[in-house]
Amino acid sequence: MAEPKFGSGRIAGPLMRSHWAVRGMVFVGIGALMATALAPFDVAAALVIGLGAAFAFFLLVGTVRRAVWMGWALGTGYFAFGLRWIV
Repeated sequence: MAEPKFGSGRIAGPLMRSHWAVRGMVFVGIGALMATALAPFDVAAALVIGLGAAFAFFLLVGTVRRAVWMGWALGTGYFAFGLRWIV
């Protein structure tokens, strides 16, 4: 029996094959999850979980262009959710 390819899990594989808007929203959500480690919430475990999920998904990226857009979506979610309590 052949071993499965790295990163061909039940969650990550279908996510990387989904529409770009779905991937973008997932990464915005991961960024928002990571922002809960900031001031009013102080959930440090969320940062570790978010970074782990982002790293796992970035391992499956096929092109540099896709990686840039996914990183931009991650940063947008982190910035928007992390700054909302200041404004």
